[in-house]
Amino acid sequence: KKHAILVLPAPTKHQIEAECERLRESFNFTSIEITTYGMLSRDPEGCPLTPLMCGHAAKDCVLIFDEAHRIKRKQSARTKRVLRFVKANQDIAVVCLSGTMTTKSLLEYHHLMLLCLREKIPLPLKGRELRSWADSLDVEGECKWNSLMDMEPLLKAYDPNIVKLRGA
Repeated sequence: KKHAILVLPAPTKHQIEAECERLRESFNFTSIEITTYGMLSRDPEGCPLTPLMCGHAAKDCVLIFDEAHRIKRKQSARTKRVLRFVKANQDIAVVCLSGTMTTKSLLEYHHLMLLCLREKIPLPLKGRELRSWADSLDVEGECKWNSLMDMEPLLKAYDPNIVKLRGA
């Protein structure tokens, strides 16, 4: 990619900027714009990511989120801005980095996987099947019979000897 937009926690911004300058001395480096999660939270009018593209086409950009768990709440204004921005710039590549992406549910990071992998996500895209997976896999999930029935095609794909669940 020709251009990178790096979103990170404010306390690390100056350190990363200094490191980028140091690396530019030795490497032919992609152009990079650095912003913070705080800046994403402050702009009520639009998305502060758009000007950071610096005129590059979305297909030439990569959007990198360091500590991406900071955008795991889909209901937050910051996360909604990010989702709208990526939807408006569908050709942009997205990378989400975090050592603690989730603590309870795959629903906490499902939207982040969609941003990065789009339709190649190794989870259901939405709806009842996604909820069934969460019921079955989450730390505090409660696997219900309907959840197992929804997962039957997946289970059979990996073990054809699984007894038919429907009508059992």
